[in-house]
Amino acid sequence: MKKTQIFILLLLVSFSSFSKEKPAYNVINIPEELKANADAVIREKQITLEVLPNFKIRRKEHLAVTIFNDRAEDLSSWSEVYDKYSRVDFVKCRIYNAMGKQVKTVKQKDIQDYSYIPNSTVFSDNRVKFLKADYGIYPYTIELDYQTTDNGFLDLPEWYLLDRRRLAAQRTSLELLNKGGLEIEYKLINLSKEPEKKAIEGGESWKWNFESVPAIDEFEDFFPIHEQLGIIKFFTKEFSYCGFKGSKESWKDFARWKHDLQEGRKGIPEELKTEIRKLTEGKSQLEKTRTVYEWMQKNSRYVNISLGIGGFQAMKAGDVYVKGYGDCKALTNFTQALLKEVGVKSIYSNVYGGRRQIFDTENVSQQFNHIILCVPNQGDTVWLECTDQTNPFGYLGNFTGDRYALLCERDNGRLVRTTSYSASDNLQRQYTEVELREDGNASVTIRKRSTGIQFEQGDAMSRKSYEDQKKRLYKVLDVPNPTIESYEVKIDKSRIPVAEEVIKMEAKKVVSKSGSRLFIRPNIANRYGKVSTSKKERQYDFILSFAFHDQDSIVWEIPKGYAVESLPKDKVVSSKFGTYSTKVKVEDGRIIYLRDHLSRKGHFAPELFGAFTKFQQQIYKNDKKRIVLKKNKT
Repeated sequence: MKKTQIFILLLLVSFSSFSKEKPAYNVINIPEELKANADAVIREKQITLEVLPNFKIRRKEHLAVTIFNDRAEDLSSWSEVYDKYSRVDFVKCRIYNAMGKQVKTVKQKDIQDYSYIPNSTVFSDNRVKFLKADYGIYPYTIELDYQTTDNGFLDLPEWYLLDRRRLAAQRTSLELLNKGGLEIEYKLINLSKEPEKKAIEGGESWKWNFESVPAIDEFEDFFPIHEQLGIIKFFTKEFSYCGFKGSKESWKDFARWKHDLQEGRKGIPEELKTEIRKLTEGKSQLEKTRTVYEWMQKNSRYVNISLGIGGFQAMKAGDVYVKGYGDCKALTNFTQALLKEVGVKSIYSNVYGGRRQIFDTENVSQQFNHIILCVPNQGDTVWLECTDQTNPFGYLGNFTGDRYALLCERDNGRLVRTTSYSASDNLQRQYTEVELREDGNASVTIRKRSTGIQFEQGDAMSRKSYEDQKKRLYKVLDVPNPTIESYEVKIDKSRIPVAEEVIKMEAKKVVSKSGSRLFIRPNIANRYGKVSTSKKERQYDFILSFAFHDQDSIVWEIPKGYAVESLPKDKVVSSKFGTYSTKVKVEDGRIIYLRDHLSRKGHFAPELFGAFTKFQQQIYKNDKKRIVLKKNKT
């Protein structure tokens, strides 16, 4: 703690007897063990979740949190999104100084209320209430009370013991009051404490109490952060959302509800039907699908829209045609309507887009945030990402590939896996030529061919201006001190797409010089950079979700007057996580460095993390090995 903060704290202590205080919020009352690794401490947090008849939910929260520094300053803000099916009943906020003396009350006029338009969203009928309750003199405490009411739900809210790193809790509790007559189940994640159960008027109460919860300093790598938190999840077989009732008795039932929301929304104008039929006349099913998809890409664009039934019901296909835009729901529904017109069956599908999460197949719930289209194609399933105007036909990639999707059919809804890309699909072949000069500078040319998920980097580069391409290259190149002279990229949009890149540059001091010797790190094009360094005992599993295969050939021209004095030994490393090998040879005045790295994907137990770390470190160290050249005596 800084001297100025200590002085302020002592000053507050001296005047505390003359002011009304809330001793529970005095920072002196926080146990030292909870301050360790904490930027803030929850003094008390009480959440009551009331499930009422007709699927209504009332959520009440009392929260007091002491903020120690600016790393936790975001905890002084509160916001709640609402719409015509929900409301914020009340919100009250007070601020206390380090000794627990109330120094500020947030008045109703300080609570903002405005239309909620998040990033990438253009149209939304949601609103948000927001308040900022900062004080500025650390430490201080925010006390917040609020209540919300929702007229229906898709899933009951999840509860987190702690929802971020470097946050501790003195007392926190959750009480579920089931007064709606629903059958509710719960699931504990990283928690073992069962609730205190008792009968109440109209139903049953479940209550969890926790005390002295230490902060999480760091999360473990290679495992979803979400799965490292203490969570309580609730599940119901019945639900009602925006007035539409449904069942989650099975994935089939949930898929039917989603399917029925899109019924009657696929009508398209006659002139469009004629155009699409003409474009696809005489083509196979696969070629019809490709033609329709590429036509849709050229004639529409993505705009995020959050209107109507909670963002779950698509715009009508005819409206997408007229307006020329839509969100993932709308563009998928539109593409499905076009395919239907030319006799190609397709299935509206839910998926989670982004970094892969652990999917709970046993408990039916809304674990999706994106819509794509599945075209069965007689066993050769084609998946269509309808929101990207440049996406290769049938390619999902890292955003939606290799995960569960829910096929939303009326009577045959089910979970399936999307396309999985193997190491051989995700291949990168790189050939590098280095014309080394005696002064340590060099001309370098890199020719790279990347397929599958590895194609995505080159694809992203192809969409940038030349100046932005160079800026990006300067950030990612392993070549020391480069000056880029030219860059070219070509894209092949096959089912397994390909990016071909050529980079030419001048590089200064690519080797170090000492007397008559030059010291070369031969691998200047693809060095391994990520190495796990934590020595703590692993608690969670670890997941390697991306399989790839890198093959590198790097050729160094030996400067005139120099000869090889020493070469690194060939290296071969094999493990269940992958293989790695390097080989170095001298041939016709050139050093040829060959590197091969294959990484497997998999889900591994914590006790294997040490072996994985060792595998990483072996690659990292070997990638830094050096060659020594010595100048010939004249």
